[in-house]
Parts: sequence; structure tokens; C-alpha cells
Amino acid sequence: MAQSQVKGLALSKQATSPFPELDEYGIWLNTDGELVQQMGLDPAINITQSIASVSAPNRVVIEMANSTGGTLTKGSPISVNTSGAMQLTDIRSNTSARSCIGVLEDDVANGASGYILVQGRLENFTTSAGLGNVMYVSSTSTLINVTDAAPVIGSDGYLSGDHIIRIGVVLKNLDNPSNKDLVVNTNLMGQL
Repeated sequence: MAQSQVKGLALSKQATSPFPELDEYGIWLNTDGELVQQMGLDPAINITQSIASVSAPNRVVIEMANSTGGTLTKGSPISVNTSGAMQLTDIRSNTSARSCIGVLEDDVANGASGYILVQGRLENFTTSAGLGNVMYVSSTSTLINVTDAAPVIGSDGYLSGDHIIRIGVVLKNLDNPSNKDLVVNTNLMGQL
């Protein structure tokens, strides 16, 4: 059986998957009954950087290494670089924009691994955007609530050729209504 650790949980690939139609995608149940997905295994890559798990209903996270040379902050839009590590999403790069997978759950120091929220709720998200506002990736690789209904050329730093990447919507925090959460559902919407 394949064994590894992710978020402190032991993972075991079962000989018989409960979802045979998903075998080709490497999906199985871990020892805690959570669905996990084995992402492109390469023996040279630490498997904990290659596991995606559904850790709560409608929530998907992926653990990856930060080799950018600096600390990346919670809520930063993240793409996958050609080495398979995380990088800030650059809306002016076709490769970066197309590989945007979500936002960081917490700050991640250079050389450390961190979790990228691909889908679900990012709790206690710091933003001046109002509830119900849509957040996009900005030209500075941060999240922005644009002044128009969607990004347009010449507004909020967007230029012709920039990719429009919708990250999610701002909601009230469930535990503390004075805080905000971000419901993440990343979508590459097009190009200006």
C-alpha cells in the first residue's frame, strides 16, 4: 500500500477503491475516511506536496512548496510553476494565469510547504471589499475588488492582454459576523 502524511493524517491507497471509476485519477479514501487524490507521483518529489484532499464538505486544499525566495501571504493568488512549486499568479503571463489554482490558507515562508485553498471558504480574510463583492487577481498579484462590474482596460491597473481571473466572493464569517471570509472558486474568465 502507498503510505504518506498530509496534515498529519496517514494515507493508504486501498487495493480496492470505493470508486473504481476514479481509479485512473488516483482517488481513494484515507484512514480517516476522507477522499484524497494522488497527484502525478514522481519518486523524486515528496509525496506530501503531491496530495490533494477533501478535508471538509466542498473544501479542497493542496500542499505545495514555496521556493519563490520570499514569504507568501494568506490570501495570495497561487499558480503552479514549471517545477511544480507555488508562485504568485501573474495576470500578464499566459502560463501563470492558466495555472492559477487558488489562494494560500496561511502565510508560507520561503523553503516551507503550505496549503493552497482550491475550493471552499477562506476564513478571516482581511479585505476592505464589501460583503458580496467579487475578488479578482490584480496586476500586482494580490486580490482586488474592481471598481467596475469586472476588470476593464485602464481601470484598477489592468492593461490590454491581461487575464481576468475571478477568485471568489466575500461573505460574513460564520463565527464572528464582524469578520469576513472568502468563498474560493477560481475561474479564468478571459483576456482583456
